[in-house]
Amino acid sequence: MTEGELCAICGVSMAEGTIDRHHLVPNAKGGKETARVHRVCRRFIHATFTNNELRDLYSTVERLKRHAEVEAFANWVSKELRRNPRFEGSSKESHRRRSAR
Repeated sequence: MTEGELCAICGVSMAEGTIDRHHLVPNAKGGKETARVHRVCRRFIHATFTNNELRDLYSTVERLKRHAEVEAFANWVSKELRRNPRFEGSSKESHRRRSAR
C-alpha cells in the first residue's frame, strides 16, 4: 500500500497508518476480494451494514458508494480527512450528529 493512494469510499488520499483492507464480501461469508479504504471508512461500513447485507446487497465498491448513508458519510468524512489526514473520529456518531443539524 502506498501513501497517497485514494480511498475507495471517500476518494481522499490515505496516509500511512490509516489504511485498511475492506473485504467486499466479509471474510466470515467467504469473501476474498478487498478494497483499500481509510480505517474510519471501514468502521462506518461495518457499523452500518450486517455481514449478510454486505454479501447480498453491497459486495462492490460501486454499490456501497450508491447507498445514501455511505454517500453522505463519504462527503462528510472527506472534508474531515482533508483537514486532518489521520482523522479517525467516531465515524457514525459524529456524522449523525452533524447531519441532524
